[in-house]
Amino acid sequence: MEGLVGSGARGRLGGAAEDGRAPLAMPVWYLYEPGGEIRFITGGKSRKMRLVRVAGRVTLTVQDKAPPYRYVTVEGDVAGYEEPADPADRRAVAERYLGVEGGVAYLASTAHTALETVLVRVRPTRWLSRGESMG
Repeated sequence: MEGLVGSGARGRLGGAAEDGRAPLAMPVWYLYEPGGEIRFITGGKSRKMRLVRVAGRVTLTVQDKAPPYRYVTVEGDVAGYEEPADPADRRAVAERYLGVEGGVAYLASTAHTALETVLVRVRPTRWLSRGESMG
């Protein structure tokens, strides 16, 4: 299970929403090492960040891009925030998903928002998986 979460596939972050609204579910870039915390970066003033602060917990779903479409859903409690997100973490996330060259370009194009970002650390509490060879 942890292998798929650590594979670099994009995740879908889910969480509680305001009264009368459907739960929040949106793509997210994240970092994870087996046995550790899930870390993702978002805008400090975003709806996602407001909801995470209120709920104190999130769900992350990661799915393979190709058949047999294995997936893992991880529930977890927020373990902490780092405001603003450390430049090294921003670089690690960008390079994980865009490669070194793409990561450098992304960081340059978003440098004006760097001080408004928050790194969220999530401690996994429950794992659910479906698919073959979850390993």
